[in-house]
Amino acid sequence: YFIAISSAIYEMSSNGDVVINGRGAHLILESDDSVLRVGIYSDLDDRVKKIRDIENVSEPEALRMIKSRDEARKSYFKEIFDVNEPDAPEHFDLMINLSEVNYDFAAEIVSRSIDALGSGLIHRH
Repeated sequence: YFIAISSAIYEMSSNGDVVINGRGAHLILESDDSVLRVGIYSDLDDRVKKIRDIENVSEPEALRMIKSRDEARKSYFKEIFDVNEPDAPEHFDLMINLSEVNYDFAAEIVSRSIDALGSGLIHRH
């Protein structure tokens, strides 16, 4: 499984401009200096509201769904990557809190950050 996912992610990333969301791409591509690793998150209350509205469920059910998803995500990253905190800031070049930043501006931040990465203004240590 890991080999198949990694191969697909490497192949997609080698073809040029691409956005890869999930499956540990931020860890698989962590050594590629041409990749901007962006973490997107939001406060729990906002996540609950979003899931409640999208899935048309109660707040307690939305919270249960989020907790279940978060536990499954942690389990996946522990099993596949031996990483306890997949969303820890050290795994990303940029973190954006969508509870504080609107979606259009977040997209602009990412776009400008890609340009900054390409011109050497963002680099990894």
